[in-house]
Amino acid sequence: MKLQKTVLILAACLQGGVTLAESLQLRSEGNDLRVSVLTAAPDSPLANTRREAVSFSMPLNGSAAGFTTPSAFTAVSREYRIPVSAKALAQGVSVRTTAPGAVLALSPVGSVNGAALGPLDLTIKTPAGATLRGSDAMDQLVDQRAIAATGVPFSNGMIGFRFNRALGAGEFVVSANKRVTQHYVLHVFDASSRATLSLAAPEQALVGQTFRAAGGFSGNNAPIERAAGFLVSPNGDRVPAEVSIDGASFDVKANATDASSFDGLWELHVSAVDANGLQRDVKTALAAAYATARLDGTIEKRGLQFEFGIEAAIAGRYEVSAVLVGTGASGPTPVLMGASAKWLERGAGHITLEFDAAALKAAGVDAPFALMSVALKDQSRMAVLERVAQGVSF
Repeated sequence: MKLQKTVLILAACLQGGVTLAESLQLRSEGNDLRVSVLTAAPDSPLANTRREAVSFSMPLNGSAAGFTTPSAFTAVSREYRIPVSAKALAQGVSVRTTAPGAVLALSPVGSVNGAALGPLDLTIKTPAGATLRGSDAMDQLVDQRAIAATGVPFSNGMIGFRFNRALGAGEFVVSANKRVTQHYVLHVFDASSRATLSLAAPEQALVGQTFRAAGGFSGNNAPIERAAGFLVSPNGDRVPAEVSIDGASFDVKANATDASSFDGLWELHVSAVDANGLQRDVKTALAAAYATARLDGTIEKRGLQFEFGIEAAIAGRYEVSAVLVGTGASGPTPVLMGASAKWLERGAGHITLEFDAAALKAAGVDAPFALMSVALKDQSRMAVLERVAQGVSF
């Protein structure tokens, strides 16, 4: 009797056009950007304080635009920097290159004591074992006068030059043939080298939680022997990073918790040396944001309306966006993109996405459906808080 009543009630709801609610659960994978710890941002002027709710849905016409998660920018380097003491420069500094014509810059640290180094003050031992006066090993020289003419604030006393291409590649030894008391930074740019170090970081780090970046050597035949990394905040604070090595690749773990500034881009630096002694330094930029809100994982579905549960640590204007994917003749097909934004107070709240039924029907796709590329943004502080690639299927 009870079952019969339930069936009759369900039939009545369907005949009356009532849409039944369905509870869904957001799923995420290891590469998704998710908030693990909420952090209230400090008081500061907000970029967007509008209180009215705004929502839209637009057809994608089967295009992948807006469907895939943005790929991380990959920085690639053929260069490195090392500190050089006066004693080391007197004894000779090894420079390992893999292609002819490497470019070097020798910059003094601090104020220059005495005359700056010139090409005749350097001696260069070539990979073939010949010892040459500096100018004889160079096919291009940038002296202090040329540097000053550029208007770029290079270090006073810097000397820059390119090795003569006829000398080939391999291990050079650069030394000073006069007494020096200055410490230097040696910058080596192996311009034509195929041996590179890459680094890909997420588009954004979240304050108070660890983010991961990855990279590695390519174009060489040796594994990484050692690697180190660090973060630099917009105001110059340095934050340590943990770098683990796996063959020619590395994985970086870091967080922005201990630095004092979050206004602007951060830099992630990694330096690696392979088993043959080849060094490369690489860096990339990323944003850091306070994790002011997160998706609580619940979604209440009513037809083409999807109500996302939100937990906010601080009041602000938040946005949820997603791509509705259907099943076409060739498989999963992105059909509609939707976004909705509104003001939320601190605590539990929700934001509802609604997709256009007519546009979905015109697309000619069938079940199963899915919401993909789900994103949560803080419009008040211009930050991407969460991005979930696979979302939920139904």
